[in-house]
Amino acid sequence: AGYQVAMFSLEMPTAKIIMRLQMCQWSQTREGIREYAVPRDEHRQMCERLLVDDTASLSVAQMALRARQVRVERQPLIIVVDHAGLIGGHESLKQYDRVSLQMRALQAMAKRLNAFVVVAVQVSREVGGDGSRRLHVGGGRDSGVVEEVFDYMLGMRRLDYDTDADDATRQQYRDQLFVEILKNRHGDRMSREQVFTMDQTLRLTFAPGIQAPRKRARRGGDGTAHRRATRRAPRAW
Repeated sequence: AGYQVAMFSLEMPTAKIIMRLQMCQWSQTREGIREYAVPRDEHRQMCERLLVDDTASLSVAQMALRARQVRVERQPLIIVVDHAGLIGGHESLKQYDRVSLQMRALQAMAKRLNAFVVVAVQVSREVGGDGSRRLHVGGGRDSGVVEEVFDYMLGMRRLDYDTDADDATRQQYRDQLFVEILKNRHGDRMSREQVFTMDQTLRLTFAPGIQAPRKRARRGGDGTAHRRATRRAPRAW
């Protein structure tokens, strides 16, 4: 109630985002929300404090300008960016330099608007983007500057997206989200992943009894067990 949200969806259309918000708000499935009579007053109240902008390739400066539209004095502002790889601006620079400027611009925007900024960062398959392994701070693309700028980092993965897992494993962990605090500038990180189960209305429920399976060691030609080495993404210092 006491906050404003500006979401910049650089990939997903606004209509799909609103539909998913409606599913969560009124506990409806994807099929049910199409036939559900959404209460007008409640829907208007939800949208009054929300800006969803799906303009592609927005720069951080453009986001800051548009976020001011929903800014209300003495109320917290939350800015969501999905995702970092699609932020526009500084196209003439090399990728690392461009991302570095963009991340620092996001940090400056948070301070200038006194806002909480949440940014989604893609992870490549090689470091766990397919859900096959736990994520780490250096796993994001251009992770060095991302790690330096952000106060908190969450790693989220779904084991049912692991294409190397068998059908039984994917079915066992279907619609379960594994979450871990990778960085906490003001405290400790998590020692283990926490699991949330997602229902058909996209609501999450904490599931403390579920744990990820351990990776089995592969057998070599001589019958000895060995583990597949995983190369960590390079980090900038």
